[in-house]
Amino acid sequence: MMTAARRSVCRLLNVTACLLIGIVISFLSFASVAAGTVDATFSTPVRLSAGKMHSALILQDGSLYTWGDNAYGQLGLSETEYSDLPQKVIWPERIVDVSLGADHTLFLTESGDVYAMGRNSFGQLGNGSTLHSEKPVQVTGLPAIQSIASGLWHSLALGEDGSVWGWGDNTSSQIGEPRGEAIEDASGNIVGYRQTKPVQIIMEQISAIAAGGAFSLAIDSAGNLLAWGDNARGQLGDGTQQTRTTPTAVTGLNKVRSVSAGYQHVLAVVDDTGIDRLYTWGDNNSGQLGTGGQIAGDSYQPLPRMVSLLDRDGNAFAQIIQIHAGYAHSIAVIGHAGDSLTPERQSLLVWGDNEYGQLALGHTNAQTQPQLLAGRFNGFSGSDFLPFEAVAAGGSHTLVFSSKGLMAAAGLGSRGQLGTRSIVSRLSLTHVPVPDLIRPGWRTGDQLSVSRENGMLTVRWPQAQDNIGVAGYRLTLQASDGTGTAIDVGLGQEWQFPDTDDSEAYSISVFVFDSASQDLPSEQLSSLAGFLPPLDMPHGKEADFFTDSAKSNHLILLESHHWRPSKSGVLQPLEVPWDVSAVYGADVLPKAPDFRPLIFVLILTAGMLILSILAGIKAKRMKAVANQAVKPSAVDIKRIQ
Repeated sequence: MMTAARRSVCRLLNVTACLLIGIVISFLSFASVAAGTVDATFSTPVRLSAGKMHSALILQDGSLYTWGDNAYGQLGLSETEYSDLPQKVIWPERIVDVSLGADHTLFLTESGDVYAMGRNSFGQLGNGSTLHSEKPVQVTGLPAIQSIASGLWHSLALGEDGSVWGWGDNTSSQIGEPRGEAIEDASGNIVGYRQTKPVQIIMEQISAIAAGGAFSLAIDSAGNLLAWGDNARGQLGDGTQQTRTTPTAVTGLNKVRSVSAGYQHVLAVVDDTGIDRLYTWGDNNSGQLGTGGQIAGDSYQPLPRMVSLLDRDGNAFAQIIQIHAGYAHSIAVIGHAGDSLTPERQSLLVWGDNEYGQLALGHTNAQTQPQLLAGRFNGFSGSDFLPFEAVAAGGSHTLVFSSKGLMAAAGLGSRGQLGTRSIVSRLSLTHVPVPDLIRPGWRTGDQLSVSRENGMLTVRWPQAQDNIGVAGYRLTLQASDGTGTAIDVGLGQEWQFPDTDDSEAYSISVFVFDSASQDLPSEQLSSLAGFLPPLDMPHGKEADFFTDSAKSNHLILLESHHWRPSKSGVLQPLEVPWDVSAVYGADVLPKAPDFRPLIFVLILTAGMLILSILAGIKAKRMKAVANQAVKPSAVDIKRIQ
């Protein structure tokens, strides 16, 4: 596979020069930095959600962080109007899902309970009142819940039994029938309806839900997509602009795999015989449907339309990993299958409204067709990166969480919703500091080496790998006589114990930690274990001398994290599409090979060759002229005769 550096050079040089440079580059090895996974108690998938002007993150340990606007207490933090950095919401139970509306927050606990906080004017907190709350309140009257979704001012929940429940604003029948409590203005006129407690909308057989501005969506077990509520911009996908009070099938779609709803537009992925197809419909005033053309006047699409997702060479992407609809912008995460030599990579496609730079393209021009998000750093450029654990599209901002455990944001930042410790808007993805919960670890097959000579016991181990960097190793030595020692040995990969007893058996373990995990007990760290029998019992087994045999624990709960260790700990160019020098330090990040001297030599050589050719041509012409000058003409020959 050509690197970004090679592609750039190839644009400047001819094919022969590219082949020569390819030989040079083939000797350069850039491999992914490998990381362990999170501790055994860390099994929650990372989640991101973006509201109108606030944001939320669930980390691998089930902890919830919120930031951005807090005018209604939607962050779950008291006495602050906004927060410009992620802050932890203290909660006694693991949180597994979070969804943000315009000004309210829903979260789901591991036990299947739903809690809400923030604005409650329409009963969107589901606690039977309309009082705002800066503290989480439980939504009662629900069965065990598996997922949640927040619309602008309404809320949905999907039960483990496949039932769908809703509460909050019902002015456009986004909850359905009955309409609920009437909302009256000062003159007694009815201006809307609300449900302040959960009501059941669908009884069973639903596998996924989504909530838009004032409409709702559900995928049933057969892969059909249902929609109801506001349809002013054709967002229900039935070819009309008629509000629907009951779930109605979206026209022409089946085998729907995933769906995401913006304020008035929808994205859906359909399985077409193993190939993912993206369909969009609804409002298109900002180009958020991705169907191309100029943005002019009032534009909407009331029926699903397939959108082509193409790479830079015009080839269609076959794997759509994630889709996310913001208020009026859209994002798709595209997968590139890996192999034994190339790890899995992913790309981001963005389109739609870009007034505040939420597309992270470095400018504010709206895009009517999907655009590949490119990364540029240290001379490298490219559009494929390490896998993304989570992505979110909000009112006018975008959040991205990489499998490296790093997060970035772009777009409007006026209420701190980017989390960059400022209220400055960003036109490109900018690093957001979050706790590092990824533990270092070893590749499967790595082993501890133990040997002894003249009473000196020597322990050696291969380098462990981490998403950011290993801080040190901890070594434990236990003798069969019951004595033992534990010591932090720094960053070395060898340690010697002098004056050991050749008649004793030894159990040895080395543990690895990073700066975030250095204070954790050893049992929460990845480890390599070894055993050395007594000198006079070379075939002795560890179980003969120790009750509990030490075991290697290369990586903890690998399935809970995308990351895979590689054969090298060398940082790879463009692992994420943003500047990470604040994380690693610019001095350790890879730099693109400087081909300017080689290019200069090639150009100079080509120039000299051209001059040589021209000189040869000129010499031939001069010789021909000279020959013509000394050659006697026919008249001269006749005179001589």
